[in-house]
This record gives sequence, structure tokens and C-alpha cells, in this order.
Amino acid sequence: MTQPYMGALKQVERLMQDSLGTYSQNSMNQLHDLCIQMSQDPVYDVDYLKLMELYGRKYRKEKNEEALRFVVMRMQQVSLARQTPKRTYAGVVFTNRPLDAFTIAFLKEFPSLLHTYEERYKVRILQIATLVFVVALIVLVLLFHLSFLIIWLSLLLMFGVFVYYTFQYGYASIVKEQMQDLIQFVDPTLKKLDERQMSK
Repeated sequence: MTQPYMGALKQVERLMQDSLGTYSQNSMNQLHDLCIQMSQDPVYDVDYLKLMELYGRKYRKEKNEEALRFVVMRMQQVSLARQTPKRTYAGVVFTNRPLDAFTIAFLKEFPSLLHTYEERYKVRILQIATLVFVVALIVLVLLFHLSFLIIWLSLLLMFGVFVYYTFQYGYASIVKEQMQDLIQFVDPTLKKLDERQMSK
């Protein structure tokens, strides 16, 4: 049965805010315990995002860049899923509840991480596809003396199909692989929760 964890998460947040320098062992123990509890049953999206935010702050304090990048990318994925009717994460119950103000502020510090990866990927795919298109056109027309119009139309069709499928499915596959690499840097309890709640 899904239960709200926001109150307990806010208590951990207050403990973390009261810490000077490194976060107190008490706050980290409570965060660890909450993560274990939240891995047992489906959780609300706002609670999941709050938990990830607190881990993100922990990793930033520890200068664990890989774990921080994982947390931010996962938070951005869940935030995007909240905006779409097709919500695909098995262990997350999506709601219309507003996000916590500190969670929003944390996400705003990393506004374009997923978007930047996607743009770089698409630019690279377009560059490769264009190069192959031009080389194939030159070779087939000049060396094999095939009809320019037929070859141009055929290559254009293949270019469109290739770009469409790589944009639709290739990027998701690349991100998934990267997330699988980055998750190795997070706490074992968070890894377990993520693998259980974020399965599709």
C-alpha cells in the first residue's frame, strides 16, 4: 500500500540543513532507512523526487559527480513523465501534487542535462547520416552511373527512416546504458530502490 513519506523526508532535510560542513550521521542514517522503506512498495512521485533530491545534495557535498549526474537525470526523467499521459514506471504512483519548493530549486540548478545529451546525440546522428547520404549519392551516381533522381529519392527515404528510428529509439537506448553505468556510483540502497521502482 502506498503511503506518503514527505513528512519524514522533510525531517531529514531539516537535519541536513542544520549540519555544518558534512551532513550529520543521524541525517544520513535516517535517509538510508527511508530509502529502504520506500523500496518496499510503490511510492508517490513527489516523495520519490524528494528522496532523490536529498541524495543529490548528499552526493554534491561528497563531490561524487557520477552519482549526482545519475540522480539529476533520473529526476528529470520522472519530472518529464509527470507531464505525459503515458506514465511507465511500475513503482511510482503519479499525482498532480505540486513539487516541494526545495526540489524545484534543486532541479533548476540543472535545467538542461537531459536536453543537452539529447541535442548532442541528434546533432551527431544528423552529421553521420548526412555524410553517408552524400558519399552514397556521389558513389552511386558518378561511379555506377545510376539515375540521379531515383538514387536521390531512395537515399532520401532511407535517410528519413534512419533518422526517425534513431531519434525515437536510439537516444533512449543510449541514455539507458549511461544510467546503468552511473548507477554503480550511488549507494546500494538507492540502487536497489531505483531498480525496483523505476522498472518499466
